[in-house]
Amino acid sequence: MNLKYSNACKEVLVLFDNFLDENDLSKIPKKQIQYIRKNANQQYNYVIDETKELEEQNISKEAKAIIISLYKKYFATTEQKKEIDEIITTLDRKKYNKSIYEIDKL
Repeated sequence: MNLKYSNACKEVLVLFDNFLDENDLSKIPKKQIQYIRKNANQQYNYVIDETKELEEQNISKEAKAIIISLYKKYFATTEQKKEIDEIITTLDRKKYNKSIYEIDKL
C-alpha cells in the first residue's frame, strides 16, 4: 500500500466522522469500513476546518476517489451513477486506475 493511498484512507475516516451521520454510515458495509481503517495511516494527522463545508475542505485526489467510489456504490441513484461513469470515462484513467477502484475489489 502506498503512502498516498494510506493517507487518503485516513482522510476518508476523518471526513466520515465529521460529515456522515450513523444512518448514512450504516449504508456502507462494515467490510468496506474495516478495509479503510486497516489501510489508514494512523500517523497522518489530517485535520478538517470545522468552519468550512465538506466541499471547501482540503481533500486529496485519492480520498476524493475513494469517496466517489463509495458514493456511487451505496448512495447514488441510477441517473447519478450514469453521470459519474461519464465523468470518469472522460478522465485519464491512468491517473486513477488503481486508487479509484481498489476499494471496489472487496
